Amino acid sequence: MKRSERISFLTKTLIDSPNQVFSLRIFSEMTGASKTSLSEDIDILKKTFQKYHLGIIETIVGAGGGVRYKAHKNPKQLETSLREILIHMQQPNRLILSDFIYYGDILFNPTHLKNIALAMIALYHDHEIDGVLTIETKGVPLALEVARLLGVRAVVARKTNRASEGITLSVHYKSMSYNTIQSMHVTKGAIEKNAKFLVIDDFMKGGGTLAGLKSLIRENGAECIGSCVFMQEVSSPITLENHHYLYGLHKVNGNLSVELSPELTELFSDHTQNSD
Repeated sequence: MKRSERISFLTKTLIDSPNQVFSLRIFSEMTGASKTSLSEDIDILKKTFQKYHLGIIETIVGAGGGVRYKAHKNPKQLETSLREILIHMQQPNRLILSDFIYYGDILFNPTHLKNIALAMIALYHDHEIDGVLTIETKGVPLALEVARLLGVRAVVARKTNRASEGITLSVHYKSMSYNTIQSMHVTKGAIEKNAKFLVIDDFMKGGGTLAGLKSLIRENGAECIGSCVFMQEVSSPITLENHHYLYGLHKVNGNLSVELSPELTELFSDHTQNSD
């Protein structure tokens, strides 16, 4: 296999399996190349990915070491992408009954979805994550994309208990949006004991749904490292441990407005200062 072919093969393999560690021995068996040649190839990849902001190629030393790819986007480019989404959401025709902002098309746009997921990952870059939990339905594509980029599993809690789900664990929670007591269900064993889960959802108003999802994690003997939503109504501040949102929905004097969250603004500002 020529070097150009080998580098293309390594790039494709690493990007298709984020956070998965590949040893040089495995790559040697796949390509027929020596470990020395592969080390040189990986060094080329690391420099290229860093130069063009394609993600992070990370090498791990030691007996269990190897190389892995971590999804990452340059903060400046990511900020530009998120502000483009913000412009879309600020269009007057997205206002529904003066109380809601329509954003379904954004979450089902693959390009926007990837950038949104990368922003969520950036907010938890220093946390170890084993899985992502969400509730049906609009949060599903977002949770799947976050899980895909992290290379972990995604679990979806259901609002109704179905026989096809097998044995399930259920919790009750208060939905602030509907002011009712509701329930959510997850298949037994889907959330592994002692695993670290990140809760993802598309929208938060009162925090009841997120509290229910966190309860599911605890009831399964796992750990919730935090929660993140695409959009949050921030007119009435709600305190949740290690919680973030990307866009804040404000309602002042009957008028709705959408803004980038202070957490992201600070993240982008810190990067700009460090770059200077």
